[in-house]
Amino acid sequence: MRRILKKDDGWLDILIKFITIGAFIFAIHQYYYRIFPVWKKEHQLEELSEALSHKEKEVASQEAKLQQLVRDIFIREKEIEVKSKELSSLQEEKNSIEQKYQDQISELQKRANALQDEWNNERLKLRGQLSQAQDSVQAKNLQMVGTYLDKYSHDVFLIQIDNIRWSKGSGKLDLKRDISDYVKAKLKSADSDVEKVSLDIFKMFADKELKNGEKDYSNALQVLVFYRFDPRAKELIASL
Repeated sequence: MRRILKKDDGWLDILIKFITIGAFIFAIHQYYYRIFPVWKKEHQLEELSEALSHKEKEVASQEAKLQQLVRDIFIREKEIEVKSKELSSLQEEKNSIEQKYQDQISELQKRANALQDEWNNERLKLRGQLSQAQDSVQAKNLQMVGTYLDKYSHDVFLIQIDNIRWSKGSGKLDLKRDISDYVKAKLKSADSDVEKVSLDIFKMFADKELKNGEKDYSNALQVLVFYRFDPRAKELIASL
């Protein structure tokens, strides 16, 4: 203050200096309380304006994407509509074809069922005929085997007759052995399955029913009963 005011300053000088100081203080006051706030607000307003502009650009970009998405959805809806119409048309065509051929399919099904019934009846008939034929064949095979066995038993019985005729004595008689030798010799010339099975049964009878050294050759005739009841003999005959 002393540097501002001088001793030789008059009242007018002092007044001018005070007015100048007051004006300076007033100007500072106006700056801080009027100009600076306004400038600060303008600066904030500019920042807000820039932020708003940035947001508006983002919104515009999003709106553009949304519009593109809406257009894509619209195109997809049109494509779906077209496909739906095509599908509907195909379904109608399918229904028309199904209706057209339904009667034919039903008729074919009836014919197929009739043919199946006819085939089943024919198969049952054939099975019956086959069973009868098999029974007939088996009966004939059984009869043929019996004929062969009857011949074989008489052939073997002649061995005993020959032994008696020539007075060879009973010591050399053995029915089981003679049947085995007889079968072995006959198998060499046997040319049919029935004959071979008959010889096998004759040998089986001797092995099962006769003891070694059997001298009563009339027992050979028992084979005519054996072949009808022995399980293995019946299996052999059934295999013919």
